[in-house]
Amino acid sequence: MANEVFEQTEDGVTFDIYIVPGAKKDAFMGLVDGLKCKQLKIAVCARPIEGQANEALIRFLSEQLKTAKSNIVIISGIRSRNKKVLIRNHRIADMPDVITAVD
Repeated sequence: MANEVFEQTEDGVTFDIYIVPGAKKDAFMGLVDGLKCKQLKIAVCARPIEGQANEALIRFLSEQLKTAKSNIVIISGIRSRNKKVLIRNHRIADMPDVITAVD
């Protein structure tokens, strides 16, 4: 799955996310077919009001990846369910099994 979702760049790892705000719990939900590539589907409890869902997404990824929130950047899709995220100073090999095993 890693080759379908994650891309290694000079700055770190990028991947596309389809976010589901207003869920009962924060969780990885699998993969979905996006417009250009596979997307990691992630549910967050927060609503998409005033950036709350984006903040919850960054907090969730930070916890799962065991990295600082400052290392996680939403590159595109700040007001969309479809987002591209950069995890700075990370390698694909560093991605935990909880993410790479989702399908």
